[in-house]
Amino acid sequence: MLGRTDHSEKRDYIRMEVDCDVVYRTEDGSTEKQGKGKNLSATGVLFESDENFPAGTRLVLKVMPRNTITPPLDMTVEVVRVDEVGPGQYMVACQAA
Repeated sequence: MLGRTDHSEKRDYIRMEVDCDVVYRTEDGSTEKQGKGKNLSATGVLFESDENFPAGTRLVLKVMPRNTITPPLDMTVEVVRVDEVGPGQYMVACQAA
């Protein structure tokens, strides 16, 4: 079992790498878009999107596992940070709202 000091990130929660689809929409919107999940923790998620969101934007997010045994993870999140990683491609860091 990993202790709090056994991982290099020194964060409250370890991040788990994921490779899955993410379906999202703004909290007040109805149009769903698709992104790529990158990592999850107990309090947040990082995903790749072709949209740049201002910090504080609330999103309704569904993480879609690749296998059918695990159900989708539905959550409302708040955008904390967005980093441009290429032309029209962004890494969106969110925390649970």
